[in-house]
Amino acid sequence: MGREFLREKSQLFLCLEDLQNKVEFCVAKGMDDEFSHFYNAVLDWKNAVEYASSTSELVSILNQAQSLEHNLDSWMSRHGLETLSLNWPKLT
Repeated sequence: MGREFLREKSQLFLCLEDLQNKVEFCVAKGMDDEFSHFYNAVLDWKNAVEYASSTSELVSILNQAQSLEHNLDSWMSRHGLETLSLNWPKLT
């Protein structure tokens, strides 16, 4: 694996950790994460990133995670909570 791929993998993993913190924050503020669906999805993505061997695998995870982030941000906005967008890696 090339250095660039490993850097992208590391960046994506860190963003997923931030997303996990965002899920925990939202749940603490009253969001219903039925059966810990969102939280478990992030854990699964973090695991998948560890074992990913191609950029296409990372892109798939990134797209799903960004969709969840958008949903969380919308929920936070509806509840008067401010949020900052995560600085997702630009995968090449």
